[in-house]
Amino acid sequence: MINNLVNNGLNLTEWIENNNHCHIEGFEKDLIGEFLLSSPALEVTARSNGFIERFKIVDSVGADVLFNHLTRDIDLCLVLDSSEKLKDKLEEKKLLYKHFWEKSEFILMTCNVPNNIENYIKENYCVKHTGLAKERNKMVLTSYKRLDALFRHIRNSLAHGLYSSFGEDDNQIWVFQDHNQDQNISARLVLKQKRIHDWITDFCRFETEGV
Repeated sequence: MINNLVNNGLNLTEWIENNNHCHIEGFEKDLIGEFLLSSPALEVTARSNGFIERFKIVDSVGADVLFNHLTRDIDLCLVLDSSEKLKDKLEEKKLLYKHFWEKSEFILMTCNVPNNIENYIKENYCVKHTGLAKERNKMVLTSYKRLDALFRHIRNSLAHGLYSSFGEDDNQIWVFQDHNQDQNISARLVLKQKRIHDWITDFCRFETEGV
């Protein structure tokens, strides 16, 4: 699978292969525990009931507050509607090849969640009425899908081994990459370890107090 991720003859996963390791310890164990085994993404693990119930999200406002909180101070955070546009943006920002992780934190991702997840949101969290409810439902669907996509891309990158870390101690950063069924990049994220640690700490608080 990894060897298929090639563009114009250049390997888009070389950064993973050059940092290949299977010995999981320290922070990486917490990362896998929180974002794979207990992922906040919807309907992906028996160990978590998903971010909506888990973090007491009640509407699109709560979902937007959470997304903005998690991505605060990240200058480049974009949700694109296709893998083609995502690739173009990566190339435009010079974040597709070489040491792209050395520039700064960024999140570039698509928001294409599986159809069953979109239906799950509609059936369980959208109001089945007419009038003003239509606009509310649209906002709920958009906000919930965006947040789910963030957690799902990280979960997928961990599940497929498409992640790695660089640096040490306070300067350590993590790179996550997801791809779609056509083997095109659907997300690439560069996040500081401190940010991810803060997310994990916040998750515990959100479970008790809500967002």
